[in-house]
This record gives sequence, C-alpha cells and structure tokens, in this order.
Amino acid sequence: MAEVQVDALKTPALKDGEFADATSDVSKRDGPKKHTALQIAQSLEAKIHELGASLDKDEKALSTRLTAMSSQIDDLLKKIKT
Repeated sequence: MAEVQVDALKTPALKDGEFADATSDVSKRDGPKKHTALQIAQSLEAKIHELGASLDKDEKALSTRLTAMSSQIDDLLKKIKT
C-alpha cells in the first residue's frame, strides 16, 4: 500500500501488516506563516491612525501658513489704500 500524504496528515505505509512509520506529522509545510485576518486588520488600523495623525499635523501647519499669508495680504491692501 502506497503512502498517502495530505496537508497536516500522514498515513503510514504498511509492511507485512505492520506500520512502517507510525509517527504522525501534524505540521503544515506551507512555508512562512501567513497573517490572520485579525492581524491584517490591526495593521491597517494602525496605519490609518498614523496617516490621520500625519494629516492633522500637516493641516495645522497649512492653516498656520494660510493665516499668515492672509494677514500679510490684508496689510498690503491697507498700505495700498492709504
């Protein structure tokens, strides 16, 4: 009887009515461990929070610059009118 292998299962071959290799192999041989859906979701959530914080920081800096530019324009307009 030929040995049949399925992922994570191993059926030992028989020799003269005895098992030739009675050890079981329950390890998967798919290579590197794959990430679970939960791990992927947590990673995405962390990246989204990181991007959100970066956007908030950039938005505040942009707002400050626009306010400064607006006040400079107002000052120039006042000088022109006088």
